[in-house]
Parts: sequence; structure tokens; C-alpha cells
Amino acid sequence: MEFTRSTDIPQLDQMRMGTAYRDDVRIRGFSVSLRPLTSLEMLESTNSVADELTRMPEPARNRIVEHSLFVKKILITASTTDAGTNDPHLTDYLLDRMTPDEQEFMFKQYVAMTDRCNPSLEEMKKEDLDELVRDLKKNPQSATECSFLQLANAVRRLATSEG
Repeated sequence: MEFTRSTDIPQLDQMRMGTAYRDDVRIRGFSVSLRPLTSLEMLESTNSVADELTRMPEPARNRIVEHSLFVKKILITASTTDAGTNDPHLTDYLLDRMTPDEQEFMFKQYVAMTDRCNPSLEEMKKEDLDELVRDLKKNPQSATECSFLQLANAVRRLATSEG
């Protein structure tokens, strides 16, 4: 599959309006620059994890293993300089020497960074936020469908509302 570097597509630069699409993730003095994955990279990562799971003995296939493989794949891909490049700053070798908690911490920082970069999740309008809070009150399970920033905005709204 042929990739075009996202930095070579002027429309993407225009859409992002100067938003930094890289961020440093830090853990105990270790720092690595990550970027959001493209839709294609996300699909390829998901398929790669599914393929790897099917090659495992059935007793080894579970949600914990699947999540661990997914986290590693996302972090490795996000540590490349751009889509289609194979120059990861994080590798299986390095991640295999981290604890699961360290990997999860880095992944959570990655998710927070993608929320900050996502132009559709910038400051929510008051009406949209009120509607989100109403929906969450009616159906708390719907919180699993919200992004980190949507939930953070809803919590801020609930914490500052009267009554």
C-alpha cells in the first residue's frame, strides 16, 4: 500500500490550522514523541492484533492479551515520524521490558494527546454540553461512547452547576 506523507497534503495542514500533531509522552525521565494514527493505520493495527491472536493457542486468547497487543501496536506506530514510515522510536524490545502499568500509562497519555489534537472535540458549545449531561444522566452506560475530552467537559459542567 502506498502512503503519502501527511505533511505533503496541504489540505490536512489547513484543516489542522497549526495544531501540533505530535506530543511528548513522558514516564520517569523517559520521553518519546507520539503522533495520532491515521484511520488506515488504526485499521491495520486492529487487523494485525486480530491476526496475532488467531495464531495463539485458544487458552491464551483473552481481552487482557488483546488489549496488551493493541497498546503495543498503537504505541509503536504512533512513535514513527509519519504515516507509512518505518522508523519507530518505540519497539517491541523496549516495550517488552516495561511493566504493563508503564505501557498503559503511556497509552493513556497517547489517548489524551489524540483528544487534544482532534479538532471536533475542541471547546463544546454550552447547548451541546447540556445535552450531553442530560443524556449521561438518563443513560450512564453511554459514557463509554464519549471521548476523554467530552467526559472531562461533562464533569466540569456537573461540578460547576448549581442544583
